[in-house]
Amino acid sequence: MWIACLLAALVLGVSGLLRSLGTVGQRGTFTVTAPCTEDGPSDSPSWLCKGSYRSDDGTLTDPHAVTDGNPHPEVGKGFPVTRTGDDRYTAVDKYATVGAASLSLFAFVLLLVSLPLRATRTAVAGALATARRKREAAARRRQAAKAEERAKAKAKAL
Repeated sequence: MWIACLLAALVLGVSGLLRSLGTVGQRGTFTVTAPCTEDGPSDSPSWLCKGSYRSDDGTLTDPHAVTDGNPHPEVGKGFPVTRTGDDRYTAVDKYATVGAASLSLFAFVLLLVSLPLRATRTAVAGALATARRKREAAARRRQAAKAEERAKAKAKAL
């Protein structure tokens, strides 16, 4: 379970890093056309910004684009985004890149540390099981030797 969680964090971190670097999806500019509004619960609100998107190469425009990547941009102001296939626009900024890189690195380091620990735990458990089996076999041999001695003593007595 631990390994699966670390792998999921690693995948999410790497995919976020690739999106924030612009290597996945289509880079472009999101221009805000209306003031951003709060969306979600009041204790942890997110911002919903409506605007237009234009790809850097000019091949794609979306006049009805929506993003939650930048909470307080000014109307008429543009900022770099990456558009993924599901019409999701992710703001490209140094904080997103650093955050995604940090998540990726954290998950990778924990994964590297946990794999040897798991192997060590497995090796220790295997060694303990082997030692227990050897002790049990020695105890059975001692019991068999005692039973044989009793049988010899009984045979002598008869």
